Amino acid sequence: MDLSLLQENMEDKSMAHTNEAAIDLNWYPLSDEDIRHFDDNGYLIVRNVLDSDTLEELIEASDRLMASDRRENRQHNSNNLYDSFRNCISIDDAFIPLIAQETILPVVVQLLGAHLQLMTSHLIYIVSIRIKKTFFVFCNRMC
Repeated sequence: MDLSLLQENMEDKSMAHTNEAAIDLNWYPLSDEDIRHFDDNGYLIVRNVLDSDTLEELIEASDRLMASDRRENRQHNSNNLYDSFRNCISIDDAFIPLIAQETILPVVVQLLGAHLQLMTSHLIYIVSIRIKKTFFVFCNRMC
């Protein structure tokens, strides 16, 4: 797969619309193994994408939503094993930077192509016996 043109386009700030800010992306080509893993399994784990300050902001926004009485777009099961919000990006502005996050966007473009549409965002809290965790899930297929 020749990604040189895509990389040049992503690095060329002159391609940005005049009313949009250019985004500096941390571009690196994915390995054939990573692409194959994604194709075979439907996911790819990319570690250390978000810095600690961003993580803290996202956790605070997530905790605010989970502690709220908001019912719209909320999903949970009767056993209280999970609680979640669909379309969290439209609910709290803290999630908006995740759309074009400079480290992960080039990965997504390499895996799915440049014609992307955000169909949904889903904030999920999963309760286990020992710990409550926050997961930020972006689906590559309909969730």
